[in-house]
Amino acid sequence: MISDPFSANSVEPIRSAREGIVVGINTSPLVHEGLPLFKVASFLDYDKAESIIKEWDQKQTDNQTG
Repeated sequence: MISDPFSANSVEPIRSAREGIVVGINTSPLVHEGLPLFKVASFLDYDKAESIIKEWDQKQTDNQTG
């Protein structure tokens, strides 16, 4: 949801133009028009992408724990 800090009644939902996985989020409290709020990765084969992402996540966890 996007809200206008100057109007308590102005809230708008946002939708991506395509399906995908959120890989980045803009957490800045002020975002100018046209700047991305989210980075969405899309894939041709979601099952393969899921397994690769799980493997990558496990490697990151292993690297952080030593």
